[in-house]
Amino acid sequence: MKKKMGYIFLIMLAISLASTFLPVVIKANSELFASKKNKIVYMISPPRSLSVAFLRMMESRGDFKVMNEPSQWAWCSIDQYEKAKKWFKKDAPKTFDEVKKIIFNKAQTSNVFVKEMSFAVKDFLVQDTELLKKDSVYFVFLVRNPHHSVVSFYKKQQLVCKGLEEDELTNLMGYKELYEAFKHIKAHAIHVPCIVLSEDLYLYPERTLKALFDFLVIPFKKSALEWTSLTDNFLGETWDEIKPKNIMQTWHDDAIKSSGFQMPSIYKVDNDGRPTFEEVVNLEHRAICKNAYKKNLYFYNKLLEEDAFIIKP
Repeated sequence: MKKKMGYIFLIMLAISLASTFLPVVIKANSELFASKKNKIVYMISPPRSLSVAFLRMMESRGDFKVMNEPSQWAWCSIDQYEKAKKWFKKDAPKTFDEVKKIIFNKAQTSNVFVKEMSFAVKDFLVQDTELLKKDSVYFVFLVRNPHHSVVSFYKKQQLVCKGLEEDELTNLMGYKELYEAFKHIKAHAIHVPCIVLSEDLYLYPERTLKALFDFLVIPFKKSALEWTSLTDNFLGETWDEIKPKNIMQTWHDDAIKSSGFQMPSIYKVDNDGRPTFEEVVNLEHRAICKNAYKKNLYFYNKLLEEDAFIIKP
């Protein structure tokens, strides 16, 4: 009888302990699972800002799936359908909702890095707050001196279409949209955004990436400092590339064949440090580039004033 009572006591004790500690264990496991929720790093930049090299860096970490400008066709198709349809694959996402679904689906099984152009996504992000309200999403703004971005963009743009309109170039450089997106995300996103200066990536790559990864709460990996140079046969399959091969190679050939952050072309200034734009031989086009630069420079300087948000190498 005593033995039986002893068994009953042990059973009752086990039940009591389980009822006390099981919720604690479940909560701890839930918190552990939540802490390992896959991250979405959403980077926004003007064109020609080392953004594809940045994408290659994130891919070389080995723990992120990457997406290259998935919203471009959704933006272009709004009012440039006929002009732009040859620049994108037929299965490119047609709406921002489609883009978000792809991002969220990928995030179920992996961390995700998304690279976008400021001119293409600013309005989407202002009108649709779903990304901003997810605690797994971190926003990064990549910014390059607009002098170098304008000349680099002009040289590439002339390979795709020869015409040049001042308003179009000014808008496509996207510094105004970048600054407006930054202000909106700073005010409304769960996580405050950060700003990375393109120049720091090639001047101080390791220190810059260590500081950035600390901000993103992800481990530093040496593999992020170098990657394998790709060939002309690369189709962009690992980037979820939505542009056909010829367009992708035209815009991104330098980054495709790169193996790390390298100093890009630095364009000429006069004795007072003012850009000359002498690399633009066509004088009419040179004047257009100068004006586009001046209009974007204001917003670049406004972003530099956000010193507390700039990643310091």
